[in-house]
Amino acid sequence: MLTQLYPLLGQLPLIPRFLVDLLTGFTLVYIVRYLSTSYVRWRLIRHHTAQLSSPAPVLHLRDVPGPKAPSWLWGSEWEMYSSEPGQKYLEWYKQFGRIVKFKGVLGVCTVFSCYST
Repeated sequence: MLTQLYPLLGQLPLIPRFLVDLLTGFTLVYIVRYLSTSYVRWRLIRHHTAQLSSPAPVLHLRDVPGPKAPSWLWGSEWEMYSSEPGQKYLEWYKQFGRIVKFKGVLGVCTVFSCYST
């Protein structure tokens, strides 16, 4: 078959022709291996990019409920420090739910979550 493809191969001595047949076989194996792994990589990349490009729900911090800050300087932290430890967390948990946002010193937002067991 190789002699039909390459007419000069019939004129080569036996050892180089054997090497050409051997190298051609290895070349075909490597080409098939490369194409198959390239196809698998392409499918994986396509699958993962399709998952990443699907629209996911976006949650914003401004949508999280919480108490209004009584002070622009201290926020709600002064209420927390002046009350019993954990009391404000329990009040906000009962009033706003399991995820609560409150403003701290100089308007820094803090989010906490409570999960009952």
